[in-house]
Amino acid sequence: MSEDSAKRLLEQVNGWELTTEDGILKLHRAWKVKNFVKGLEFFQLVAAIAEGEEGLTENDFILAAKINHLNLEGLLSKKKANV
Repeated sequence: MSEDSAKRLLEQVNGWELTTEDGILKLHRAWKVKNFVKGLEFFQLVAAIAEGEEGLTENDFILAAKINHLNLEGLLSKKKANV
């Protein structure tokens, strides 16, 4: 996916950002969880909808939107992570 395409899709997923690591374009967001156990619960929720892809695709933005709609009440700390 081109960086321009990614930037257009990025506008549709609040709280996410584009990063580049070793020349690979990635979609990134950070959360701060209440504790270790809540962190594991959180990542189990994310893993349940995540699929392995090679490189950044439109599916990554669809996944980001789905993650944004997860019910995370009781999992995240009240202080918002810097994104």
